Amino acid sequence: MNAPNSTAEDWRRHYSGLEPQVRDLLRMAEIARFYVHEVDWPSATEEQHREIERVLFMVGKLENMAKDLEQASDQAFQTARGKSAA
Repeated sequence: MNAPNSTAEDWRRHYSGLEPQVRDLLRMAEIARFYVHEVDWPSATEEQHREIERVLFMVGKLENMAKDLEQASDQAFQTARGKSAA
């Protein structure tokens, strides 16, 4: 086994099983963002409005983090695959 192939094989062995979970995480974050913006928030006190804003922020942040994780995972796979082809 040569070194470049072992890099790709190592990546596949250690991380490829996470791909469905990463994609599921992103999809759930997208769904949460959709639904949190679709809620017809009732009349609320100023404090409740601040709490709602925090929820909206956290759901948006979660979605961004999930997207970043997906991109990093895809990039790591492409890098490992490129090294094995070299």
